[in-house]
Amino acid sequence: MENVAQDNLPSSKSKLKIFIATLAIVILLIGGYVITKNSQSVPQNILSKKGDCGTNLDCFIEAAQNCSSATVSKTESVYEGNFKKKMTYQIKGQESEKCILITTIEMEGYIDSIRAKEGKTTNKEMAKQKAAEISCEFDRNELVSAIQDLKIGGNTLNKKISTCKILSQNQSQR
Repeated sequence: MENVAQDNLPSSKSKLKIFIATLAIVILLIGGYVITKNSQSVPQNILSKKGDCGTNLDCFIEAAQNCSSATVSKTESVYEGNFKKKMTYQIKGQESEKCILITTIEMEGYIDSIRAKEGKTTNKEMAKQKAAEISCEFDRNELVSAIQDLKIGGNTLNKKISTCKILSQNQSQR
């Protein structure tokens, strides 16, 4: 009887093979779940912050594809590094099949950087100026393409903005 019972039991090698196969399947399932969950949740997490993309142009491109409300900022040094220009782009949504983009341009720096070169002052005075707020209408594909160009350092978006409706300009803040 003992021999019959031992013949029906799997050998330790068989048990090891079954254990390894089961472990491999579990690892593959968990890995697939994690990859799928991460690839789906990253853009949703970015956009869930009330459309604030910070400086993430990929997030803003995703919003532009649906003409969803979102905001992104881009800052660069200008005028020999003495000023910082901050461009804030905000998708307001869609009107008459067009995406509405509001662009706010702010300049910040020391006034004497310009005035000293003009011989007018040598006092260091920090100034922040809202240079302009501009409204543009874009087809979705045109907006996405312009933002993708901006991401790689292009100027297509800013060229288009320069031809749009100015909502306000030149409001100094000191």
